[in-house]
Amino acid sequence: METRTRFLFLQHVMEVSKRSNTGGVAALALANAKLLIHGARAGTFDLEVLCEPGTWLLFPDGPTAPPDAPAPRQLVVLDANWSQARRMTQRLPELRALPRLVLPPPEPGMLRLREPSHPAGMSTLDAVARAVALLEGPEAAAPPGAAGRAPRAAHRRLRDAELSAGEGNASMGYRLIIFDFDGTLADSADWFRGIFNDVALRYGFRSVSAEELESLRGQDSRAIIERLGVPMWKMPFIASHMRKLVARDAHRIPLFPGVEAMLEQLQARGITLAVVSSNAEENVRRVLGPVASARIRHYACGAGLFGKRAKFRKVLKAAGVRPAEALSVGDEVRDIEAAAAEGIATAAVTWGYATEALLRSRAPTVVLTRLDELLQVVAA
Repeated sequence: METRTRFLFLQHVMEVSKRSNTGGVAALALANAKLLIHGARAGTFDLEVLCEPGTWLLFPDGPTAPPDAPAPRQLVVLDANWSQARRMTQRLPELRALPRLVLPPPEPGMLRLREPSHPAGMSTLDAVARAVALLEGPEAAAPPGAAGRAPRAAHRRLRDAELSAGEGNASMGYRLIIFDFDGTLADSADWFRGIFNDVALRYGFRSVSAEELESLRGQDSRAIIERLGVPMWKMPFIASHMRKLVARDAHRIPLFPGVEAMLEQLQARGITLAVVSSNAEENVRRVLGPVASARIRHYACGAGLFGKRAKFRKVLKAAGVRPAEALSVGDEVRDIEAAAAEGIATAAVTWGYATEALLRSRAPTVVLTRLDELLQVVAA
C-alpha cells in the first residue's frame, strides 16, 4: 500500500517472537515503511533517524503539533504493549521531543483485530490503519466506493496488502532459515579476488583480469567452469585448497555489516538457523565469531560445488522441519537450484557474488537487496 507519509516502526524486542504481533504485518503491508528493533543487545539503530525534520510520534498523549503545522513526513509507530511503549518514550529523549499524532477516540463498532483491554486500546495494525486514514485522506485510504468509512477501509487495505505481499512465499511461516556463507553472511569477495589467479596458476586453469572476473558474476557456475577451462576432476582438489586458504586468512574476511544483529533478531523470533556451505565448518565458525556461531543450530558444510541439495535434506531432517517451513538464503544460482529441488523457498541476495539479473532469471521466491529485508520477510 503506497503512502506519502513514511512509517517508521520501532518494535520492542519482546514483540519480535510473538505470533500475535501485528506491527510486522503493518510494516510489510506499507511500501513506504521501515522496521527497527528496540532493546536488542547488538545492532542498535542510529537514533538520528528519529530526528529527521517532519517526524512525529503516534502516541495517545504528550506534546501535540500546532494546529497549523504541516502534516508529518515521517510517523514513528511504537510496536509494543502499553508499559513497554511508556518506557521507550522515557528512555529515549529523541522520542520524548517529537510532536504527537493523537488519534480520535474509536467509533462504536470499529473493526478490530482483537478485543481491547480498555475502550481506547487497539493493536498496532488497528492504530496504523486509523493513522493512514487520518494522514492520507479517505481517497488514499479507502478503495473505490468506500469513502466515509476510511479507518475500516484502510484496515482492510492493510490486511489485503499483507496477504498480497505473501503470495508466492511459502505462507511466510518459516521455522528454519538456511544460510549460505560466503557472499551471504561473509564478505569474502575482496579476498577471493586477491587469491584467484594464484589458484589458477597452481591448478592450471586460465587466469583473468579484474574486469573479466567481474563479468563472470553474470554467469552460473557451470558456465564459469567451462569458460575458464577447469576439468571437473580437478574441482574437489581446488575446493580443498580453497578451504585451507580460508583457514589461513579467516582473520581477513569480515561479516557483512548487520549480520550479527540480524542473526540475533531472527533467533529472538524463535526461528531455527542453519548454514549450508561449501566452506569448512571450522572456517565458518571462526569468521562468524563465538557469539554469532552459537546462534546457528545446524551446520552442513564441506558441500561439493553441486552437492548442496543433499546438505539441505540433511538439515531439514536434523531440524525436524518440512520443506515448506524453511527458507534458503544465498547469493548464487546453485543455492536457488539446490533448495528449490528440495521444495524449499529461496531468498536470493544481491550483495554477494552473482548479479541481480542472473539471480532473478532463476525465479527465486524473493530477492533481497538489503539485510533488513529478510526481517521483513519473516515478520508475519
